Amino acid sequence: MTRTKTAAYSATGAAASLRDEHCEHTIREEAHPIGTELYAEVATSRLLWFNFAHLFSVSLIPFATEWIAESRLANAPVALYAAVFVLVNVTYLALCWEAVDRPAHEDVSQRMRRLLRMRSFVTIGVFLAAGLIALKWPVVAMTLICLCLITYLRPDVPGRDAA
Repeated sequence: MTRTKTAAYSATGAAASLRDEHCEHTIREEAHPIGTELYAEVATSRLLWFNFAHLFSVSLIPFATEWIAESRLANAPVALYAAVFVLVNVTYLALCWEAVDRPAHEDVSQRMRRLLRMRSFVTIGVFLAAGLIALKWPVVAMTLICLCLITYLRPDVPGRDAA
């Protein structure tokens, strides 16, 4: 093997190692929906897939937003916008289930887990309803979506004591 090929393989191995370290670091930062604590101790393959699915679903928001702006709140774009937020919440629930709801995480109280899960299920229901309402009244649906998104301005569940 020539020196150039060896250097290329070494660089590729180093890049893969850095990528893996970055991936694990990203997962550890991404997988803490409450405050600044770290909940994912190990970057499992399920956690990686749930994280990638969540990031992908979030990446769809700008496209749906642009379509709404271009169409001036037409029925289909607003319904798609609501569907994108359903997907975002479903993947968020999967991510939380994998990172936080594991029995090994005693630092997250059962009450906090229930409140976070309940908020996610309620917002999924609101977004589903908004998607259906958008087919007839897109402005009402968009108002409902915006009101629901306001709950995410504060990422913690109300009533949680500040540490």
